Amino acid sequence: MKRVFMIVHCCLAVIIFSCQKKEASPQPSPPPTNSSVVSVSTTPISDTALTYCTSGATVAISSGTAQINNRGLVWSTSRNPDISLSTKTEESNNSFTRRIVGLLPNTTYYIRAYATTSVGVVYGNELTCTTKNAPVTNGLIAYYPFNGNAKNWVDTASNGEITNATLIADRRNNANAAYNFNGTSAFIDFGINNNIGPTTKTPISISLWLSAGATGNVISKYLNLDASRSYFYFGRSNSNISWIGNGTNPYISLSTTPDTEWTHYVLLAEAGANNAKVYRNGKLIGTGTLAMNANMSNTSLVIGKVSGAFPGFLKGSVDDVSIFNRILTESEITALYNN
Repeated sequence: MKRVFMIVHCCLAVIIFSCQKKEASPQPSPPPTNSSVVSVSTTPISDTALTYCTSGATVAISSGTAQINNRGLVWSTSRNPDISLSTKTEESNNSFTRRIVGLLPNTTYYIRAYATTSVGVVYGNELTCTTKNAPVTNGLIAYYPFNGNAKNWVDTASNGEITNATLIADRRNNANAAYNFNGTSAFIDFGINNNIGPTTKTPISISLWLSAGATGNVISKYLNLDASRSYFYFGRSNSNISWIGNGTNPYISLSTTPDTEWTHYVLLAEAGANNAKVYRNGKLIGTGTLAMNANMSNTSLVIGKVSGAFPGFLKGSVDDVSIFNRILTESEITALYNN
C-alpha cells in the first residue's frame, strides 16, 4: 500500500507541476497580418495611350489601429514592382485616380497600388498596361488618332475641345475614327502648347490624312493678322496647297489638282533656306522657305480653321494627326504613309 500511495502521489505532483508550468507560460497569439489591418485595391487600368495609362487605388483600414503614412502607385516592366523604385507616385488621399506618364510606346508595364503603414508596406493587386504603338515615335509630341474622341495619345500635349466637329468613318471604314468639319463653324482646339513650333530654334513635322475634296484651313497655330503670334497653317483649296509660317514672306504655295481620295500629307519646316517641304502620299511635291518667329507665344493649336479674323473653316475630314519636334526622314514619311 505504501508503494502504491507513493506512485500516485508522484504522478499527481507531475500533473500539478505540468499544469502550473503551462499556465505560467501562455503561447503568444499570432501577430496581425497586413491584410487584416489595411486593405489596398488597385483600380482597373483605363485610358491607355502611347505614353500613359490611368489607374488608381482605394486604401482603407479594415481592422486594428494602423496608421497610413503614404500611398500611391508603383510600376515597372518587371513583375511585383515595389516602393524601392523611383517609378511611383505619392498621393494625399486614400482613394485616388492617377495618370501614369512618361511610359514607352508598345511596352507592357506591371502596376500595383501600395500603402506604407505603421505595420509595414501593403500592396494591392498587380495589373498590366500595354501602351499603344505608332509607326514613328521619336520626337513625337502630339498624336491624335481620333479613335472615338479627340484625346492626345502623348502626355506632352492637351486633349482637344470639340466645336461642331463630328465623328465619321476613317479611310479604312472604321466607324467613329475620323473627324468631319462642316466648313462653317466646326473646329477642334487643342489649347496652348509651347513645345510645338516652328520657330527659328524649333523644327516641326506634321503628318495627317485629309479626305477627298477637302478645302479650307486644315491645321494651324496661327492668329490671323498678327504675325508675332502666328507660327504655321496648312491650307487646301481645289487648286492650291498653302504651307505658311508666320504669314509674311516667304512661304510655300503650290498649284495642284483636287484630292480624289483620302490623302496623306507631311509638312516639314525648320529655320533656313529651302528647309520647308510638303509631301503628298509619300512623295515630295514642294520645297521652299517659311518665315518664322524667334520665340513662342500663347497661340492655340487648332484643326479646322485659323484663329482670329477670317478663320477659313475647313470643309472635309481629318484623321491620324501626328506632330514631331524634329524633321522626319524620308523613310519615316514612307512608314507613316504606309501605316
